[in-house]
Amino acid sequence: MFSAPVSSPWNPVPTSRSDATRPRRVTRPSLGSVMRLKIDTLEPYHEFAGVLFQTAADPHSPLNPFAHASASVRRDSIKLFEQVVEQTKARIPTDLRAELPYLLWLYHMGIILFWIHDSSRKRARTYRLIDQTVDLLDKLISLASNPFMRPVRKKALKLVAELRDLEPVEEDREK
Repeated sequence: MFSAPVSSPWNPVPTSRSDATRPRRVTRPSLGSVMRLKIDTLEPYHEFAGVLFQTAADPHSPLNPFAHASASVRRDSIKLFEQVVEQTKARIPTDLRAELPYLLWLYHMGIILFWIHDSSRKRARTYRLIDQTVDLLDKLISLASNPFMRPVRKKALKLVAELRDLEPVEEDREK
């Protein structure tokens, strides 16, 4: 997987093995490395990323990351986050662990959207956002294992399950 070329402007796949997904005690270093690597890989395309985003933002565009036509690219990107989750030593509740790769993929889509609009020197604001939000995510994931958070976690995961639609049904695609 790490030797595959970039398969989409929204799904940069690392072109060389790095320590981005090596086992860690917590999720923070690995997730931060993966996010930075994704942005580093996208950087050469920043000049025309806005134009691509206009096309990808169209719900009917095959470049839309949520479109049926993008399902294989989306799955490949989620698999990278599955590796991050699988290799962490962090205590993550089983129900959250199952949904976390998808949630991290959604998070990375938000980071990419921010990056598209980032005009700071060397995208410093994007890297600051990654550093700060990865730290917040690490703390939130840790909090999720608290027994008092179980009802909130269950409710949030139920909402994710209701809204998640990786493969639109045939009738939805025809509309």
